[in-house]
Amino acid sequence: MSLFRRIYAKKQLRPFLFILLMGVVVALAYGAQYLVGSADVAKVGQCMNDDPAPIMRTTDCDNERAKWKIVGRIEGDDIPADQACAAYPQTSTYLERTGRGEDYVLCLTENPR
Repeated sequence: MSLFRRIYAKKQLRPFLFILLMGVVVALAYGAQYLVGSADVAKVGQCMNDDPAPIMRTTDCDNERAKWKIVGRIEGDDIPADQACAAYPQTSTYLERTGRGEDYVLCLTENPR
């Protein structure tokens, strides 16, 4: 194989490697939310930290920062959040996420620890 052909073959490979690398980066960024306890993957019975709403994360319920316990999770945005959480009388507050693909409401009560 001539030197010209080897260089040309490498240049053809670069766009493929770039696209592959970007795919890996996107997959890692998307998967990271599961590793850090994003509210997007929170389940009933888990606890949330006391950070402001946009960066609330799930945490161990024995943790000193675990201020809220999830008592209900309602998928979709068909019902206003305050009405959706009416089914959970122990609800103190709620966290509503809309407009990012998966809409949901987390009904929260204070963590008794």
